[in-house]
Formats: sequence, structure tokens, C-alpha cells
Amino acid sequence: NLGGGPAIIPGMESGIIELRANMDTFCGSYSGGIKCVEEYGATAQDVPGITEEPLSFAVGMGHACAVLPDTIGSKTGGIVCWGNNSSGQIGDGTHEFASLPEEVIGLSSGMISASAALYKKVREEN
Repeated sequence: NLGGGPAIIPGMESGIIELRANMDTFCGSYSGGIKCVEEYGATAQDVPGITEEPLSFAVGMGHACAVLPDTIGSKTGGIVCWGNNSSGQIGDGTHEFASLPEEVIGLSSGMISASAALYKKVREEN
């Protein structure tokens, strides 16, 4: 709940290129990675292990996914996901919470975008 009006998300005051949200999770991409926050009023934190701007990213219900470029300047990449994994939505073959981004099995390269929903992920191949 954003309190009924516009709000500045601490830690995302400047430099954010794109913002994605789902329920109470907000993530923003910037030139050095992705910052996320899951609680109103908390400060957005860098997602560990993501140190460059993603090609695409999405926020689901308690989880998120990003397409990271294969190489500098690449237009395709591999998908990583992190967060809630109770329905296997991270795609790492487990149902364990992923505090760090995990590579999605079979989607390590050639991806151009990712989207996430309540408990499922969807991919688009080049």
C-alpha cells in the first residue's frame, strides 16, 4: 500500500531506468544492476550478483527474474530468478527460496525477455 499517493522509494531516488512491481514488491533497473524492496517504507537493496543493467526483468508474487546479457553489448542473454519458489517458479529444479539469483535450467542464453506472474514464469526466445 503506497498510502494513496505518489511516493519516493528509498534507495531508488535517482538513476532508475525501469520500475516493475507486483503487489508489495518493487524492483528497479539501473546501469549497475537491479534494486528491490518488498516492504513499504524500507530501503531498496541491490540484488546480489547482478552487476549490470538487465536486458529485461519482471516481478512476480514474491519472486523476480532478469535476462542478463551474454556479453557486453549483447541483445540476448540468460535468465536468472530469485525469491519465493514454493511452486518452482524460479526454474532451478527446486522448491527452495532463492535469496540469490539462480540460473533458470535450460535458459542460459538466447533469451530476449522474461515476464513473471503470480506463481509462474514465461519466457520468450530469440
